[in-house]
Amino acid sequence: MTFATIGDRRVVLVAAAAGYGKSHAVRAWLESLPAEARADWTVHDDCDPADLPVPGPDGRLVLISRQPLDVDARAARVGAEQLALSAAAVAERLPALPPALRDRIAADLFDLTAGWPALVDLAAAGLARARQDDPDAPIAALAETLAAPGSPLHGYVAGEVLDQLPAPARAALRTAVLLEQASAALVPELETLVRLGVVVAGAPPPGGFGAWYRPVPLVAAVARVHWPAAAGRREWLAWADTYLKLRLWASAAGALLAAGDEPGCAKILAAHGDAILAAGGGHSMVAVVGALAAAHRSDAVRRCYGEALTQIGDHDAALAELTALAGPAGAIDAGLAWRLGVVHYHRAERAAAAAAMGRGRMEPAPTRDEALLLAWMATVRWSVGELAAGEELAARALSAATALGDDRALGTVHTVLAMLAALRGDRAANDEQYSKALVYSTRAGDTVQVARIQANRVSRLNEEARYHEALAAAGPAVRAAEAAGHTPFVALALVNQAEALVRRGRLDEAERSYTRALVIHQRTGSRKVAYALIGLAGIAQLRGQRSLARGAYEEAVRAAAGHGFLQCLVPALAGLASVLAGPAADPAELMAAAEYARAAQAAASGPLAIVAELAAGRVAVVRGDQPAVIAAAAEVARLARIHRDQAGLAQALELRATVSGEPAEALREAARIWVAAGAGLDADRTAVLIAALPAASAREQLDGALAVARLEAAGVVGSAGAPPVEIRTLGRFEVRVAGMAVPVSEWGSRKARDLLRILVTRRGRRIGREELGARLWPDEPPARVAHRLSVALSTVRTVLDPARRHPADHYVDAAAGGIALRLRHVRVDLELFLAAADLGLGRRDRGDAADARAALTAAARSYHGDLFEEEPYEDWSTAVREELRLAHLRVLRALAELHLAAARADDAIACLLRILTIDPFDERAHAALVAALTQAGRHGEAHRARHRYETAMAEIGVTPAAVTRGG
Repeated sequence: MTFATIGDRRVVLVAAAAGYGKSHAVRAWLESLPAEARADWTVHDDCDPADLPVPGPDGRLVLISRQPLDVDARAARVGAEQLALSAAAVAERLPALPPALRDRIAADLFDLTAGWPALVDLAAAGLARARQDDPDAPIAALAETLAAPGSPLHGYVAGEVLDQLPAPARAALRTAVLLEQASAALVPELETLVRLGVVVAGAPPPGGFGAWYRPVPLVAAVARVHWPAAAGRREWLAWADTYLKLRLWASAAGALLAAGDEPGCAKILAAHGDAILAAGGGHSMVAVVGALAAAHRSDAVRRCYGEALTQIGDHDAALAELTALAGPAGAIDAGLAWRLGVVHYHRAERAAAAAAMGRGRMEPAPTRDEALLLAWMATVRWSVGELAAGEELAARALSAATALGDDRALGTVHTVLAMLAALRGDRAANDEQYSKALVYSTRAGDTVQVARIQANRVSRLNEEARYHEALAAAGPAVRAAEAAGHTPFVALALVNQAEALVRRGRLDEAERSYTRALVIHQRTGSRKVAYALIGLAGIAQLRGQRSLARGAYEEAVRAAAGHGFLQCLVPALAGLASVLAGPAADPAELMAAAEYARAAQAAASGPLAIVAELAAGRVAVVRGDQPAVIAAAAEVARLARIHRDQAGLAQALELRATVSGEPAEALREAARIWVAAGAGLDADRTAVLIAALPAASAREQLDGALAVARLEAAGVVGSAGAPPVEIRTLGRFEVRVAGMAVPVSEWGSRKARDLLRILVTRRGRRIGREELGARLWPDEPPARVAHRLSVALSTVRTVLDPARRHPADHYVDAAAGGIALRLRHVRVDLELFLAAADLGLGRRDRGDAADARAALTAAARSYHGDLFEEEPYEDWSTAVREELRLAHLRVLRALAELHLAAARADDAIACLLRILTIDPFDERAHAALVAALTQAGRHGEAHRARHRYETAMAEIGVTPAAVTRGG
C-alpha cells in the first residue's frame, strides 16, 4: 500500500472491512517515517463513526475503522483498494507447493478473494486441498466449499464482516449478492460497500457500460447461507423494469424469469436475442433459455439459443438444436442457415458449413440475416483459398448490408473483406477494411465481432513480423474475447498471442497459451485443434524434442486433412517436413519430408505458399539439391514481398545463404529484419550463424556469444552449432558424444579421464609431455610414463571420436611442443561460463543493462557446481577452481545490482542468497540482502536476515554496517 499522497494533511482516514490489514499497514507506514515525524501522529484504532476524535491545533490523527469515515473532507483516505494484495503478493503468502499447483492456487485465490488478506489466509489451505482433490472444479463450486457453514472462513465473514455492516449496507449487499453484479442505478448504497472492499469492480452485464461491481466471491458464498431469504416477485419485477430502461436485455429477461413471468421473458429474448448475443450474452442466453419451459421457446428463441451454445463452445448441443430446427433437407431461412453453418465453420468442417449455408433462402428484399449469410459463405471460401468465389459473395453481402444501413452486418462484411484482401496480398486494403469493420461493429455494440477483429489483427501483425505490436495487442484481444464470452474466438486469440510470444522468445508463456487453446478446441470438438498442435510442435522443435514435435505435427495433419482446412493443413505438412529433414534424418525420413513438402505446396495458396516453399527449400538443403534451394529461396522472397511478410523475407535470405559462396551479407540483412521485428530468438539464431563465418568481425563474434547465452537461457537447443563433443566440468565431470553421456566403463582407466581433465584446465594451452606424465604418474620411471601417456592419449581420442570420423589430432593435438585440447572442436562448459561472465560484466561496465542481465543470467544458470566437484583435492585443478568460484561470485553480485536497479527485487534477493550459500561471511551480500528485503516490504524476512548478518559478523569480529532494519 502507499501513503504517498498524505503530504502535509493532518488527518488520515483508513477504512475497510475486517481483515484488510489496516492496523498493520498503518504501523508499517509510521515505522518508515523518521522518529521526529512519527511522534507527531496519534493513532485511533477501531473508531466509531458516531464518536470520532478531533485533531488538536498541532496534532495529526490516523483514524482506523471498519466503516466509512467522513470526519474531514480534506483528510487523506486509504481504503480497501489500496490495502488489497496484488496477485503476486497472494502467491507469496502461499505455503510451499509444487510450482504448477502454486500458480493455479494463487490465481484462484485472487479471483475468490480479490486480494482481501484475511480471506487469502483463511482459504489458502482449503483451496490447495480442494484443487488437489478436483483439479477441474469451477470457481463457484470452490467458493461454496470453502465458505460452507462451520468452516473458519464462514464464521469469520459472517461475524466480523456481514454482521458489522450498517443496516443500509447490509440491505445493499443482499441485493448485490442476488443480482451477482450491480451498479449505482440498481443499488444506491453500493458506494459504502465499494469503499469497504466488500464489493469490487466487475465486468458490466451484456450490453452494459460504466461502473459495475460484484461482491467478493467468498463473501457472496457466505452471505447466501447467512441471509437465506430470496427476493420476491415484486423486487424482481422492479429490477426487470430498471434493466429494461438501461436496455440490458439479458438481465431483464433473467429478472422476469426469476419473477415467474416466462411469457415476458420469452418476448424479450425473441425481440432482442440478436442484441444480447452481439453484446456477448451467450452464457446468459443459455442459462435463461435452459430454464424456460418448452412452450415458450419459439423458433426465434431456439435459433438464438443455438447461436448462444456456439458462443460458449458447446458445439454438439448447438448442432443438435439448430439441426432439429432446420429439418433434414430443403430451404431454410437465412438466419438459421448462417447460424448452423457457423457451428460447422468453428469445428473446421468446411463441406458441412458450405452445405448448411447453401440451404439459406434469399428473399426479394435484403435482410440482415441474408447479409450475414453471404458474409459467412465468403468466409468459408476464404478458408479454402477460393479467392474469386469469396470476393463475389462478399460483394453481394456488402451490397445488401449497405442497402440496409445495418452496422452489425457491415462490421461482419468488412471483416471478411479484410481477410480476402490479405489472401490476395493487398495489405493496404486489409488495413482499411479492418478499420471500417471495427467502426461499424463498435457502433452496433457487437462486442463479439470486435473481439474477432482484434484477434485477426494480431494474426495480421504476426504475418507482417510486427511482433512488438502483435504482443501488445494480443493481451487485449484475449481479454476482449473472454469478455464477449465467445469460446472459439478466445481460442483464436490465444493462438495468435502464443505465436507472438514465441517470436519474442517467451516460450514458457507461449506454451501455456497454446495449451489453453488446445484444451478449448478439444472440449468443443473442433478440428482447429490443429492450430494449437502446430504451435506446440514448433516449441518442441526449438527445444530439441524431435519426437514430440513430429507427433504433434502428425496429429495436426490428421485433424486438418480431408476437410479442406488449409489454414492448418499447410503449416502442419510444412512443419512435419522440417522435423523429418532434421540433421539426423535417414534416407527414408528425407524421402517422406520431401513428400510432405510437395503436399504442402500443392495445397497452398496466398500467404500459405510462403510456408510451403520454405519447407521445400529446407528439405532441399539437407538433400544437397542446390538448384532447388535457390529456386525455393527466390519464390519465398517473391511471395514475401507481395504479402508484406518480413519474416518470410528474412527466411528466404537465410535459405539463400546456405548455398551462397558469400553468405555474410544475406545473413546480415536477415538479422536486421529480425531485430527490427522484435523476433528475439530468430535474431539470436542468425547472430550465431554470422559469428561462425570466417569473415565475422570482433563485434559480430561478441554478439554471437551473447546470442548463444540468450538462446540457452530460453531453452533453445542446437542454437550454437555445438560440436558433437561436449565436456561438462562444473559440478560432476562428464563427457557427452552425439548427445549421449560416455559411461565410465568406456574409459578403460581413470588416468585417461584425468588426462582430459588436466587438458581442460589448461584452457587450450599446451602442456609438455614430461610435465603431464609427472602429474599423472609421479612415481613411475620416465620410459614407462611415456608408454602409459600414449595409451591414455589414444583412449581419450577413441572416447571423443569413437567412429574415427576425424584425423587423430582433431580433438587433441599432440605435436612435439606439447599436448593441448582443441577448444574450437569441443564444447566445454567452463569456457562458456567464463565467456558469458566476461561478456556480461563488460556490457554492464558499458551501461548496456539488458544485454548484461541476459549474459550474466546465462552464466549464473550454467554454473552447476565447482570444478570437478566430486574430486576437489587435485593440486592441478585448485587454481582454476578458485578462479571459477570467484568469477561466479562476481557474476552473482553484478546480477543482483542489475536486478535491484531494474526494480526486480525478488531476482536480486535470489542472487544474494546464492552468494551467502557460497560465502556465509560476505558482508556486502548480507547488507544488500537486508536492504533489498526491506525495500520489497518483506519486513519479517529482513529482520531475520539482519540477525543472520549480525551473527556472521560477530563470528569474525566485524561490526555490521548500518542498514535499514526490517520489522
